[in-house]
Amino acid sequence: MFDYYLGTALIISFYYLGTALIIFFYYILQTRQDAVQELVENSEKLGLDFILVVGGWDSSNTAHLLEIPQKAGIRSFHINRADCVKADNTITHRNMAGDIITEPFITDMGKDVVMGVTSGASTPDASVQEALSSIFMLKKLSSSVVV
Repeated sequence: MFDYYLGTALIISFYYLGTALIIFFYYILQTRQDAVQELVENSEKLGLDFILVVGGWDSSNTAHLLEIPQKAGIRSFHINRADCVKADNTITHRNMAGDIITEPFITDMGKDVVMGVTSGASTPDASVQEALSSIFMLKKLSSSVVV
């Protein structure tokens, strides 16, 4: 289901087994860096929880995609594969300094997750899809846990 279009972003709402994730995909209508900058500028209006950057940890282009939201104080993660998103609600990611760290991921599992998603120019679409599938599964697992 397509919600609306914001500049260079195609905004899609997904509902998977009762779990809503609102995802902002960026395509090459302008450069990806310009698109991420636009997402950062609209992050408060959009209610973003974080920006996910998918791509090789050695890619300077992908690293710069992470740098844009991090310098703006937007929570963001650069992952190189889907298994960086762990079932225990942690994420292993590369930070702007180049360190690989693991930290808590989704801060409020009880609410819908609103994220921006972009990837390096040479990152296969399948890598992005796998990362999103991992997040969907994490949300689904959290909703089935009885406390």
